[in-house]
Amino acid sequence: DPEGGALEHESVGPDPNVLSLQPGPWISPRDGYAAAGAKTVSYGPNMVATRRARAAGADDALLYSVPDRHVLEGPTFGVLFVARGVVHVPSEDLGIVPSISRRTLIEIALAHGLDVLHGAWPVDVLADADELIVSSSIRDAIAVQRVDGWTFDRTHPVRDMLSRELGRRRRSGSGSAASS
Repeated sequence: DPEGGALEHESVGPDPNVLSLQPGPWISPRDGYAAAGAKTVSYGPNMVATRRARAAGADDALLYSVPDRHVLEGPTFGVLFVARGVVHVPSEDLGIVPSISRRTLIEIALAHGLDVLHGAWPVDVLADADELIVSSSIRDAIAVQRVDGWTFDRTHPVRDMLSRELGRRRRSGSGSAASS
């Protein structure tokens, strides 16, 4: 906690429609730190990032790597972004926690003929993104409206398709999302 107090259990909070960029120095490539990618190791720092983002007027944080400022994930959700019809997914090689929901969104995108690129992108590429989408096991695929000074399209065709199909899979108990 930035104020030095004890961390308490944080609720999921509002849908993360507005995000604030926050550093995630505790997220590192797995080959550099054996515990990287463990949800229990990152819980405390993630909640601090959420609190800092909320203090800045956002719903939650969008974490980036230090020192190279690559897009990573949110404290409690995975992220992907769409630019010119291509889905961009931060690589798990960056130290991101593997996620069934994230994997399911990738499967859905591929099944619907979208190109999906896994990689490392500096946060500045978000200035040219059409959509930024977040999701977790307890959330739908959500279209982010703004990250700091960047706003995203008001239409969300990829998010709408992902949300519709993710909902179908979760309701039917089929596919990866059934166990997320």
